Amino acid sequence: MIGAITGDIVGSIYEWRNIKHKNFELFGPDNFFTDDSVLTIALMDSIFRNENYGDVLKLYYTQYPNAGYGGSFHKWAISEECEPYNSWGNGSAMRTSAVGYAYNTLEEVLDKAKYFASFTHNHPEGIKGAQATSAAIFMARSGSSKEKIRQYIATQFDYDLNRTLESIRPSYIFDVSCQGTVPEAIIAFLESVDFEDAIRNAISLGGDSDTLACITGGIAEAFYDGVPASIANQSIGYLNDDLSVVVSNFYNKYCSKKVVQSTQKPKKLQKQMNIVLTDIDGDLIKAWNDIAGNNPHVTTYQGSIFDVGCDAIVSPANSFGFMDGSLDFLISEFFGWHVQDRLQQAIKTKHNGELLVGQVEIVPTDHQSIPYVISAPTMRVPMDIKGTANPYLAIRGVLLAVKNGVFKDGTAVKDRIKTIAFPGMGTGVGQITPTVFAKQMKQAVEDVIEGGFEFPKTIWNIEKSHQNMN
Repeated sequence: MIGAITGDIVGSIYEWRNIKHKNFELFGPDNFFTDDSVLTIALMDSIFRNENYGDVLKLYYTQYPNAGYGGSFHKWAISEECEPYNSWGNGSAMRTSAVGYAYNTLEEVLDKAKYFASFTHNHPEGIKGAQATSAAIFMARSGSSKEKIRQYIATQFDYDLNRTLESIRPSYIFDVSCQGTVPEAIIAFLESVDFEDAIRNAISLGGDSDTLACITGGIAEAFYDGVPASIANQSIGYLNDDLSVVVSNFYNKYCSKKVVQSTQKPKKLQKQMNIVLTDIDGDLIKAWNDIAGNNPHVTTYQGSIFDVGCDAIVSPANSFGFMDGSLDFLISEFFGWHVQDRLQQAIKTKHNGELLVGQVEIVPTDHQSIPYVISAPTMRVPMDIKGTANPYLAIRGVLLAVKNGVFKDGTAVKDRIKTIAFPGMGTGVGQITPTVFAKQMKQAVEDVIEGGFEFPKTIWNIEKSHQNMN
């Protein structure tokens, strides 16, 4: 499990900036643990205390709400429902490593992997990914050779494990599915010469780097008889005391090797910006997937924006803060009309009576689950904005405000707003097509989150960029 946690921490900074080589530093000041580690440790805790895993998952979500969970898990975790949501995502595989250690026969491991995956990931592919990962770990710690592991997993789960990293790496892109992650993670292990090499192999593929390396690391730890102390020590240093205790308790009960004690001061969970694009009918999501579906910073959710577990909802209101039409009306009805009153008061006092396109205002909602609305007008008044960069300017304004803003009390905005739910910006009255919206959102994310903006050398450069977004 420290192997899985290590993979997650090492991969945390490369999920957003993929690399396709093995020459990189494993640890640095910007690394952090993500939902992969949180949910891995939650399973360790559930098994150790014999507690219902669904209850433990929801508890850990409340304790670490900004760890970077997927949109569907967000919704499940904050709901009162406990039914699984038929996911085939790689989350079932990245959190399962404890199963390979806690049970003593392959049959039991497969059964328990299915059981724990099915709290959320009851789709056949989600179950298969968890079982394949758990089986590989069990076989590795039981002394099976790499070739025996390869043959069993390939035969039992119909995964193509005869590919090489060299053949996978050039075209491999971000993929959140089990079927697009688990085979590649296993191959990264199979081609390794030691634990560290396995982690470097996984990261070098690109894609969902932290999850790939998490899965690979869990298997590699079992096969190579543990994680080198120098690496394990650093990994544990990123965990807080509560998580470290759970890991230590599990190792003491189920593993022959005891967990090493970190000499590093535990770090707090690093904050990261999570962007969720929401859409009722799916047209925006389809366009986004066509234009930028492999972008690791944005997840999508088809359904109501109010069902997304988030810290802020973006309102594409007009420059004068009237929130009585389309989505803004629904926002006002959901939170209460005091949000419009607060917004307009802020526009009057802070923006000389008009919130320009590209400017934003963050308004507290007094709502327990969604504490903020971010007003980001895409138009001065209701109008056709085809041919403009207004959606780009509005999205860019939101991202910059969250990334760099400070509240009145001195708290950084990014410390309170970690997950932002976006609707289509300008896609209603503004007549912006889904494709144009996707282009402009992609550009804003690249410019702000990925640091890709460069001041234009000539007016021609910016004209060309403007045209490319329309």
